[in-house]
Amino acid sequence: MSDSDTVKLLRECISGIQMAVFSVDELLEKVTHKNLYEILKKYSKNNSLILIFLISYKVYYVNFRNI
Repeated sequence: MSDSDTVKLLRECISGIQMAVFSVDELLEKVTHKNLYEILKKYSKNNSLILIFLISYKVYYVNFRNI
């Protein structure tokens, strides 16, 4: 896999997780069932952490891989 393919793949992963996080966050505003709310809140938090990791990795990969 070339460097440009790796960066494209990272972008796609980041975009997909962003869409999932935003969708769940929109649902949280409307959910009235307490158990479902807690599950979605946990899902949103976990995916936000994954998103931060992927963005950090992309920044590292793009800027520091050749040092």
